[in-house]
Amino acid sequence: MGASAQRTPRRIVLAAALLLILSGCASKPGQRNAKGSLISVTIPLSSYVKMALNRSTDKDAEFFFPQLEIYDESGDLIYSSHESIENARILQELPGGLQRLHPKQGAPVLEAIIAAVPAFQGRKAELLGQHRISVLSIFLQDCEACTVQEDALTTDEDRLRDRGINLLVVHLSRPGT
Repeated sequence: MGASAQRTPRRIVLAAALLLILSGCASKPGQRNAKGSLISVTIPLSSYVKMALNRSTDKDAEFFFPQLEIYDESGDLIYSSHESIENARILQELPGGLQRLHPKQGAPVLEAIIAAVPAFQGRKAELLGQHRISVLSIFLQDCEACTVQEDALTTDEDRLRDRGINLLVVHLSRPGT
């Protein structure tokens, strides 16, 4: 076999190796394959109410639980609801269906939520710098309606994080507990 015939297989092997290396590098800049973050905190209900009232101009605000909020890659709120069954369905479908959701005008952005919750503040750069979908799930202790949403989030937690979705979970404790 001549020298030219031996070079051809080597060239093919080198070309294939180069393609593999380049395809691996191409997926890294967006880090879309990286696992989403999980931050879970417990705070007193009274602290949550104060934080919410400080962000709102409506001092007669009402609070409903559970609460589910979804923020797009830009940090804009695209979904907000306290309907636990619907929230559980949305969690099971994520990330599907997001293209039909649009930013809600005048709603707080993810950056404001992170700034309002001390436990989230330390990871602000990470959460905002990733440009990922973020799910904020708020549960009230001993809330029967919250159980449906909480169970759905627990069931889908690994799948959501594997798809690069950040999960911000707030458990609210009642006074005296």
